[in-house]
Amino acid sequence: YAPPRPCRRFEAGAGTTFTLPHHHIYVLTNTTAWLEARWGGHLRRTPNLTLHLDEAVKPDPPTTTMPFTKAGGQLRLRVPWPPCHRRGRPPQREARFRRMGDSGWTQVKTPVAGAGGDDGTVVTCPLGGHGAFEVQLRHKLPHWSSYWSDWSSSIFVPEGEEEEGERVGPRQPPKNPDNGAGLLPPAEILASPALSHQLGKLGRDGQRVLRLDWQPATPEQGNVTYMLRARMLACRCAQPPEEDEDEEDEEEEDVTVVRTEVTAHNLTLSGAEYEILLTATNAAGTGPARLLRVPTEHHADFGFEDVTVAGSVVTVRWQAPSPGSIYCFEQQPLPGAPKPGACVHGDFPAKSIHVDTGKGAPRPPSLDTPGCHRLAVHGWSPARGWATFALQHHYSSNASLAVPVRVNASAGDATVVLWWNPSPRAACPGVLVKYLICHAADGDNVTYAEADAKVSHYVLPNLRPGTGYRVGVWEVTTDSEGTCSPWWHFQSKALGSPQGAARKSNLKYLSVLLGLPAIAAVYQLSKKR
Repeated sequence: YAPPRPCRRFEAGAGTTFTLPHHHIYVLTNTTAWLEARWGGHLRRTPNLTLHLDEAVKPDPPTTTMPFTKAGGQLRLRVPWPPCHRRGRPPQREARFRRMGDSGWTQVKTPVAGAGGDDGTVVTCPLGGHGAFEVQLRHKLPHWSSYWSDWSSSIFVPEGEEEEGERVGPRQPPKNPDNGAGLLPPAEILASPALSHQLGKLGRDGQRVLRLDWQPATPEQGNVTYMLRARMLACRCAQPPEEDEDEEDEEEEDVTVVRTEVTAHNLTLSGAEYEILLTATNAAGTGPARLLRVPTEHHADFGFEDVTVAGSVVTVRWQAPSPGSIYCFEQQPLPGAPKPGACVHGDFPAKSIHVDTGKGAPRPPSLDTPGCHRLAVHGWSPARGWATFALQHHYSSNASLAVPVRVNASAGDATVVLWWNPSPRAACPGVLVKYLICHAADGDNVTYAEADAKVSHYVLPNLRPGTGYRVGVWEVTTDSEGTCSPWWHFQSKALGSPQGAARKSNLKYLSVLLGLPAIAAVYQLSKKR
């Protein structure tokens, strides 16, 4: 009978790592742990993780200072015991190998070839052929809770085959045949990796996924480590500044280090503009960087509860969807180079309301330049990184919403086609909602119609012939009232237009032709009398 054990709870704060106090947890029996994250009224819980903590050990990689022999395509190695092994059952071991010059690994289990002694056990690895090989090992303790170690450094097995006898091989790379005194160094990385990418759309959580793929290193370059740097161009305020840091030290880059075997990675980004740098480093040094510019998200529109403009100063009101430690307000003229946003440091809870008019910011947000402006708020937290909280485009101009119109009256007797050129507002994402068309005959009421924001023409039907009309085409924006006033004059086609007159003359000519025989017949009858 085992009495139930209580569940202990530990507050981990906002960090992503936490060290459990060993005197408050069970280490000699199975223990189940999980992580709960709470923000606002939300709760997320990870799947359960069950471990026997006293056995949940990740050993160091195997040492490579071990003797080995190769015979008949089989590699035999004497591998020392892991430092924390309690003898009894031998540890589990795996090996991976590849021919010198190849890029892919072959991974195999390494069975024990004989009884173990004080200095370790003998394991076998089936290389399956002749040639020089590069071999790496890893191991784990026999308990189910233990973890595999990292892969060891490479063991270089020289070319040559001995069917009988044993030979202790070198633990270093084969010598350069052109330079017998030295070892073959890795090739220098002279070109940046070829990079391809796929950018996802911005979700309602304010984040998007950038998938990166790059070409693998050549075998001559040896072990290569890739480093990804992601930098927001408008908001360089990833962490609160330290007291002894200057302004340049405050600029934070999200750095990701990727192992040799990995040639793809996903980055979670906000909707801001980014600069991505990919570099490759080996023992010979670091190669040139590959640069990728990730554009801003233009098509989303969410988050701002109110945007008002007084003169050239813009005031925005928004609600934080999740807690954070920093937020950045940016307003960018489009097109144009990105300008620094205003970074505000300080913890804020979810659902908190913020109003930004430049107070306390490095510079007041303003719309001095007429044209399209991108307004955005990005928030940062240790758990999620950067996410876009609010995004909207605003067009700053005192220009009229009325659009100059060209009238084509040759479409038919009762219709005309209105043509117009889109104004600069149409190029500002999300600003232009639709077009409002209004027309009226002289002395009549005004009739209204709507057209999609993407079109540049409209057909007015059911017009009275020979009548004077007034027409107007007005833009409807996100912050306008949608009014329309007809001011452009035109005359609909009259029945007596040149085309109608031609038809009448044709009818007269036809009637004359048909009437001549009748007149001749009457004349003949009158003569006979």
